[in-house]
Amino acid sequence: MYPSEELIKQIELKYLKLIVGLLRSGKINKNIAKQTANFFLTLLPFNSYEELRGKIKLFTDQYPDFIELDFYSIKCIEEEKTQQLLQRMQSKMHEDDLEGAINLVTES
Repeated sequence: MYPSEELIKQIELKYLKLIVGLLRSGKINKNIAKQTANFFLTLLPFNSYEELRGKIKLFTDQYPDFIELDFYSIKCIEEEKTQQLLQRMQSKMHEDDLEGAINLVTES
């Protein structure tokens, strides 16, 4: 499955919030902010959850001040996957396929 546009926007916004905080606190300067922005843009697009995780991990390995982005991406991915599973389960239930709904959980 592909990460949703909303998920990608959330991760981008978190990255930008981290830049603001790190610049304001003096932990990074403008040059580092620009370097991270350029590097971050090279990560796009994210064509799968696994690719998203790998690219964010690569980014935070390169720029440890942004480690919070790694944790945030894990949380967001799990939330989105759970929401997708619940929607699929709900569809099965509306089709009176309770066994199919339950099987979705064991298959994922």
